[in-house]
Amino acid sequence: MKSYIISLFYIQIILTFLQNIFSIPPKRDLYLTGHTDTVLSFLLLKDGRLASSSSDNTIRIWSLLSFKTEIILKGHSDYIYKIIQLNDNKIASCSDDMTIRIWDLQTQSTESVIREEYIIDTINELTDGRIVFSFNKTITILDLKNNIRQKLEGHTEEVYRIIQLKDGRIASCSLDKTIRIWNLTTNKSEKILTGHPSPLRELIELKDGRLCVCSSDSFISEIWIWNLINYKTDLVIKEKCRRIYQLKDSRLAISTGNSDKDSPFYIYNLLTYLPAT
Repeated sequence: MKSYIISLFYIQIILTFLQNIFSIPPKRDLYLTGHTDTVLSFLLLKDGRLASSSSDNTIRIWSLLSFKTEIILKGHSDYIYKIIQLNDNKIASCSDDMTIRIWDLQTQSTESVIREEYIIDTINELTDGRIVFSFNKTITILDLKNNIRQKLEGHTEEVYRIIQLKDGRIASCSLDKTIRIWNLTTNKSEKILTGHPSPLRELIELKDGRLCVCSSDSFISEIWIWNLINYKTDLVIKEKCRRIYQLKDSRLAISTGNSDKDSPFYIYNLLTYLPAT
C-alpha cells in the first residue's frame, strides 16, 4: 500500500511537470449547442442563467441546470456582437444592423431600439447609467436621458471591447494589440498595456481585480492575465479563444469561435494553469 501511494505521488509530479512544459489543457466540463452559427458573446445573468449572442442574429438564454436553451430573442437583422445586462436587469445588445436593442426578459421582446449611423462593435453600461460603445477606433459615452456624448480617442485600430473597472476607470482592447486604461475625468488614456502577439478581441476584469484578455488571429491565440498593481503579465494561456467570461465559481468560460454550426464554448478551471515564466 505504501509503495502504491508513493507511485501515485510520483505520477502526479510527472503530470504537473508535463503540464508546465507543454501547457496541457484541463478537462472541459460543459458542452452547450443550439446556435446555428458562431457564438460572438456570452455572459452570466444575475439569476444564474447564461446568455449568448451569435452571428445567427439571435440571443439565447441558457439554463446551467439543464444545459438547454430556455429563451430565444429575435429582432436583430445581422450579427450580434455583444450583449450586456443593465442595472435594471434588462439586456442590451449591439449589432451589425447599426442598432442597440434593449430587451425585457419578462416579456421576451424588444423594449426599445437605438439607431446609429454606423456599425457598433461593442457596448457596455457605466455605473452611472451611461452607455459606452465603440465605432472603429473611437469610444463614445452616451447619456441616454440628456443625449450628451463624449469621445475617447487614442487607439489606432478598431476597438473590440470596453469595460469599466472596479475603481471606476475604463479599459479597452483593440486590434492594435493594446489595452488602454482611461481616466473619465480627463477623457485620456493613463496607461497602455502592450506586448500581445496578435489583435485583442475580448477583455474582462477578473474577480481578483486582474485583467484577462484574448489575443488571437489565424496563427496565434493566447489568453493573457494582467496585474493592474504592477502592470505586468501574471499568466499566459496558449488556448484558442474568441470570448471569455468568469463564472461565479471563478472558472473561465471560453468560446472557441469555430466556424462549424455548433460553435461550442467550454468551461475551464483557471487554477489548472501556473504563472508564465
